[in-house]
Amino acid sequence: MYEEVVLTNHTQIATELTLELRYQYQFVSLEEVEFGRKQHGSMEIHRAQPSQAVWEQMAEYRAHHHYNKQGNKGVAEFCRGLKLRIESPSSEPECGNDRISFRVGLRRMASGASA
Repeated sequence: MYEEVVLTNHTQIATELTLELRYQYQFVSLEEVEFGRKQHGSMEIHRAQPSQAVWEQMAEYRAHHHYNKQGNKGVAEFCRGLKLRIESPSSEPECGNDRISFRVGLRRMASGASA
């Protein structure tokens, strides 16, 4: 999935603001969407900066449960991960486990410009 956020200042006044984007990692199976949560696991979040203008946050979810059904016994395991990657932002992001924010400077709209 790719998401691009573009901000435009439609005023004659330059301004600065903090843009905060919130998100939530959800690692659920299709069955759990319909019938409710069955597994309860652990999630680890790691951050990295692989290059000067790139920031990444990786979430890894692991769950397991014991089963005994129709003569079959064992442990079922579930492991999934997601990577949030920010490339070439206008300022260095501040990352939390469920949000990311940026300081943004918006120039004033040029005189006579139209949107």
